[in-house]
Amino acid sequence: MKARVTAEALPDAAKSNFDDGRPTQPPETPTVSKPIWKPAIVASLIASREEVQGAIENGATEKAWSFAGAKPKIYRIIDVRSEAEYLGKKGGFRAKSIPNINALNAPWKEFFSSDFRPLAETAERLASVGVLPQHRVIVIDNDGVASAAVAMALRAYGYADAGCFAGGYNDLMSR
Repeated sequence: MKARVTAEALPDAAKSNFDDGRPTQPPETPTVSKPIWKPAIVASLIASREEVQGAIENGATEKAWSFAGAKPKIYRIIDVRSEAEYLGKKGGFRAKSIPNINALNAPWKEFFSSDFRPLAETAERLASVGVLPQHRVIVIDNDGVASAAVAMALRAYGYADAGCFAGGYNDLMSR
């Protein structure tokens, strides 16, 4: 039952301030919001600049490499930009200046159905070209937005060590 504000409990002098002929409405009770969930950062979802550069410089796509004392792993880098961007046909001068980082091109749209659910057949296609769940898979795009979505799709496929380079090529090329 809601509390109702009335002028009955007010002194006569104050009642005239409330008596304009309109019915009084109870005040809205402030709602105390409680978080439904508490976000937790999963460190392995994020590939740092140092990890990406180390993997490239140490040939980690060819031989197992250890970042920051972790168990050595083969790395796979997936570039989720469009084919035209990947091949340097789109994006102007900057597109031509992106170095070869031995990345496989798989546009982000290939990972999702029309209702944005991960497509199981994409995992099969990745495995057929040597991208396996036991690898450290780093996903990269221009700015980290599409790569984050693809990293989550990879996790859904069972790639437990998939992560994204959140800064993307924009960050990688800026220094």
